[in-house]
Amino acid sequence: MRYRIAEIICIAALAVFIAFTVADGRGTDKTSAQIAAEIMSDGMFDGLIQRDGRYLKNKSGIDPEQLEDFVFYSSDDVMNVDALLVIKTNEKSDTDALSEAAHKYVSDAVTVFDGYGDEQTARLKNCLIKQKGNCFIFAVCGDTEGVRNLFEKAAG
Repeated sequence: MRYRIAEIICIAALAVFIAFTVADGRGTDKTSAQIAAEIMSDGMFDGLIQRDGRYLKNKSGIDPEQLEDFVFYSSDDVMNVDALLVIKTNEKSDTDALSEAAHKYVSDAVTVFDGYGDEQTARLKNCLIKQKGNCFIFAVCGDTEGVRNLFEKAAG
């Protein structure tokens, strides 16, 4: 009888573990534009311009043809480093390459601003690069913790 109870507890624990593992990798049904709209609703990224796939590829090396969808906002003002990039990938594993590209973008931008753009350098070094399921975010702004919370909520 004790072995039967232990067996049931082990099976239940395994089922819970599997459920959480599968749920974490599912992603969301929302588009990247819907996720970005929820993040931008507080006005933190006002004044940024939505960019196209060619701009994304030129600035980051990320090929938009390899993505499920994306939305990218940045400024025309060269001294404004604020940016928001939300991507939905076809596979959860695709986010590793995106993270590498985002880190390279930040490294290159820090090199440009280092020595004279202290505020820009600080924002870049405090950027948000995060993945949740098949969603990826790259954000440069004054409140990356707030963006992280909004992304967690929006990406489900």
